[in-house]
Amino acid sequence: MHLYLSKRSFINSTLTDEHGQVLYKVDTPIWRLSRTTTLSCAIPDDIPRREGERDSKLTANRFAYAGKVTQRLASPSSIRFGGGEFEIKKYFRKEGWGPYGR
Repeated sequence: MHLYLSKRSFINSTLTDEHGQVLYKVDTPIWRLSRTTTLSCAIPDDIPRREGERDSKLTANRFAYAGKVTQRLASPSSIRFGGGEFEIKKYFRKEGWGPYGR
């Protein structure tokens, strides 16, 4: 499976499959001393809606919390998913120079 970004930047975008179906949403508020990116995944249609949840076109695409990435300038950045919190440096390494590199 291939995932495609809805725009060049991954910040505040969606990831779709080859058929254009939105599978993930990425939401990142304005950057300050830290930035938290929230990743949500699409809930399949075969999973029943909660009692009282409207069944309309406005709520056709349902999303659930999948994880968060917290980027900090002064302390280690972290990834939270599956009930755990992990340091980013264990999974990603920096390359190049600048705010996102060395």
